[in-house]
Amino acid sequence: MKFFSALRRGFAGIIGCCLSFWRCISPARALVLAATVVGGLVYAGLMMRYKDAAMRQELVMQTQFLAAAIPGNLVQALSGTSEDLERPEYQRLKSILHTLRQQAPQYYFLYLAGERPDGTIFFYIKNLSPDSPDYLPPGIAYEEADQEYADAFRRGDTLINGPIKDRWGTWFAAQTPIIDVETNKPVCTFGVDIAAADWYGELIHYAMPCLVANLLLVIIIALSPHVCERVRSQHAPLCKYPGPWPTILAYGLIVTAFISWHSFQSEQYQRLLGFTHLAICESDLVMHKLQSTGSQELKGLANFFAASDDVTEEEFNLFVYQLKQKCLFRIWGWGEIITDADRARFERTQRLRRGQDFCIVEPDGQGLPIPARVREVYYPLQLAVPSELGGQ
Repeated sequence: MKFFSALRRGFAGIIGCCLSFWRCISPARALVLAATVVGGLVYAGLMMRYKDAAMRQELVMQTQFLAAAIPGNLVQALSGTSEDLERPEYQRLKSILHTLRQQAPQYYFLYLAGERPDGTIFFYIKNLSPDSPDYLPPGIAYEEADQEYADAFRRGDTLINGPIKDRWGTWFAAQTPIIDVETNKPVCTFGVDIAAADWYGELIHYAMPCLVANLLLVIIIALSPHVCERVRSQHAPLCKYPGPWPTILAYGLIVTAFISWHSFQSEQYQRLLGFTHLAICESDLVMHKLQSTGSQELKGLANFFAASDDVTEEEFNLFVYQLKQKCLFRIWGWGEIITDADRARFERTQRLRRGQDFCIVEPDGQGLPIPARVREVYYPLQLAVPSELGGQ
């Protein structure tokens, strides 16, 4: 209670000082002061509105740019159930989302969503690891999806909405379809979420120079009589110039500096926006080419293993040699799905073929092979061209 009483007295004192100051100033200066405050706040509000629209446009472009890295054929192999956890396509997509999250750390959630026959929106996969408190296994329904989200999902439209509230917090979210390069139809939706607190913080940060400039103008206008008297008392030759010209000079310098800064920022943003548009257009062409190139060859390699009881290294090299001649892929490989329970048996079997020092490895921070850490499922590469990769 003492704290609130002291706080109330403090606010009362501040309000009293403001009222006393307001009574002491002339009507003309009070009018200029009020116009400056109102004008500055209105302009700051317009700046925040402009920045909000620009951030929404940027979020849409970034979402489309990130979505270009998601191969649609990998999503088609998922079922949207817990069985996906053991699928290599799921692990590949998980790795892609993790990499995208590292490149765009401002986005907390990156996910792929689908729709069941009954119209329920569900998550195929999210970027978070199982030890995260916000982790969701595949197949969990997105109960907070509104009608606008569902309609955009069915039409395959790009959508941005927010702020929206769900069980994880308050977010600004964008979604865009993942298109199958063969059928040119959407197979799922890729979405990103950015925390509303970060969004609003960016808006305030953008408007802060305007608010600071407005505060400086208010201080200059409020103290203009004292400033003029002090300037004339210290510089006698200036006494022959009547009027509040020091105040007008300071006012003009601050306004000019702010307008120059704002123009520079706007020009920089327009250049960045144009470059981003160009980069997205160019990268889309390259990405679609890379995703479509080799799809038939990969299916042929998979059928080759499916139709063979055992494939030797010589047979694998002979088959892949022809693929390398007409495909952009530099490395071709084949591996097995090994659970942690079968790891010891698999390594014993491979030691008979490859030597006693064989074990499942993974790269460390410097890219050197080390024994793989314990996990539920392993995907050891057994055959590879070039063969040096398989030797690692």
